[in-house]
Amino acid sequence: APALREQLSLNGIWNFTTETGEKTTIPVPEFWDAAPGFTKKVQREFENDRGEKVTREVTVPSTSTGIYEREMKIPETWKDKIIKIEFEGINHIADVYLNEKFLLKHVGGWTPFKVDITNLAKAGETVKLKVVVKGGNHPPVSDENGIPQWPVGWYGHESRWGIIFDTWLRAYGTVYIEDAFIQTSWRKKDITIDYDLVNQSGEKQEVQIKGEISAKEEPEADLIISSERIILTPGEKRTIRVRSPWNNPQLWSPENPVLYNLFSSVMIKERYKKAESIDNEIRRFGFREIWIEGTELLFNGHRLNLRGTSINTHGQGYNSGRYRYISPETWNHTIDRLQLMNIQCVRFHQQPASARIIDIADERGLLVIEESPMYARDYILKSNNEVYFRNALTWLKPWIRDRRNHPSVIMWSSENEIGRDWLKWFSDKQIKTLADSIRAVDPTRPVIAEGDFDVGDDFYSDHYPEGVGKTVKGSIYSWDTLVSKTKPTGIGEFLFGRTDGKEWWHGTWCRGLRYINVSQIMPYTLDWSWSVDTVAPVHENLKNSFAPVALFDKDYDDLGIEALRNNKYPEIKTGEIV
Repeated sequence: APALREQLSLNGIWNFTTETGEKTTIPVPEFWDAAPGFTKKVQREFENDRGEKVTREVTVPSTSTGIYEREMKIPETWKDKIIKIEFEGINHIADVYLNEKFLLKHVGGWTPFKVDITNLAKAGETVKLKVVVKGGNHPPVSDENGIPQWPVGWYGHESRWGIIFDTWLRAYGTVYIEDAFIQTSWRKKDITIDYDLVNQSGEKQEVQIKGEISAKEEPEADLIISSERIILTPGEKRTIRVRSPWNNPQLWSPENPVLYNLFSSVMIKERYKKAESIDNEIRRFGFREIWIEGTELLFNGHRLNLRGTSINTHGQGYNSGRYRYISPETWNHTIDRLQLMNIQCVRFHQQPASARIIDIADERGLLVIEESPMYARDYILKSNNEVYFRNALTWLKPWIRDRRNHPSVIMWSSENEIGRDWLKWFSDKQIKTLADSIRAVDPTRPVIAEGDFDVGDDFYSDHYPEGVGKTVKGSIYSWDTLVSKTKPTGIGEFLFGRTDGKEWWHGTWCRGLRYINVSQIMPYTLDWSWSVDTVAPVHENLKNSFAPVALFDKDYDDLGIEALRNNKYPEIKTGEIV
């Protein structure tokens, strides 16, 4: 994506001190349990695909506190600018210092936050940045017994700690755009932008926002927009809405992922002078609209059924897979493999992905379901429900604001199986409150409560209708009782594991779900199909089932998977009717 504004990346090698006082270096961004030298092996109990308890060795951090330090030089050209350090994600507690002066404490993993250093750093000066990071086993993320009181995802109170996403040094004008929410409507043929403006100049200012929208990297406007004149008092922050008709945009879609750049400027007029730009930024977006009509999910006026898979962003297999498949360096190849299997949607399961990963999905036309780290596990049952829920609502807002301009993000998943389906810990009212709080920040996308049936309002969501670890019985075309009669249906997890020919069933069972018009079809999980570079008959079975337009032989499918799996095809004589 283009640079948001004047900025410097703070990624790279930082000095690092462990809780035992060991001084070394560490890459940023990175998880401690992935960086060499900061891990240890422990035994943890899991359930296998038959529901049996098994013990497995996993990698966890060897330190629970780390001190990150580096120097940075403020550019000479940033004189009279507002200067901020911006972290896209730190797990899970961060104390930020500049030149040993404490500035801010941030609590909550995977969410962005900013630190204003304007009064402490001058243009041309070299300053020292220090970030003391504590893992998810520290209060207030976990209580004194180590039980999480904040959303932490898959065992996030035990692992996946550190400065995990990109870090930036950015410059702003004294009257600046803090955020811009870009909303496109296929039905209304218009674009709406909600700008958050801040006056940090110390004086009353009269300003105007001007924007140029271009499909190119340089302003060559497809559309020009502007606001009315705005008067901001000192310290005032205000949201300004700008709306414009747009009759002929190029539509973003998986088949044609056209991206536009919004070049925005804050124009300020001084007495006796022509208006000049005081702040500039660039945000990327795609023109498309998603909505629900009855039992159908619509995308740019056409029915959309999501055919996809869930990906654990820290690693398929809980650790090492992330670096093979879901790093910025490998993600394009992974998308190649996903799209080869006709997979057009992924759910980032158990925790959000980085903004860079979603940037690439925008470019490649891969649809994304973004999921919060409210993840059902037995340890949650020991948490304080009231405290956890309050923290969950606090956590949601910055996450949604950070991702809502990405055209690839098709839906928000507020949580996974934490309510009615399995854990039975959140009430229906609490899950509805989660959905309402998401829609308050972004009303442009559906919200799904993964695996908790119809309580998320927008979708009916089921997991494992066949039973966890079980295989299919009966005709795959006889399941119309699985779908809602009033809203779209998602079956976001089914046929868990790789025993009993489940890879074959993944493809075959998906045909039956398509037949009954399931809007979200996601076997758990399809990494066996996309993580290899060879295509065998079992891969072709899934690929054919996920084809955009597919023709199925119902009688043949009702034979089950043995005909496919073991080449036991029925013998039919010439002229015979069967």
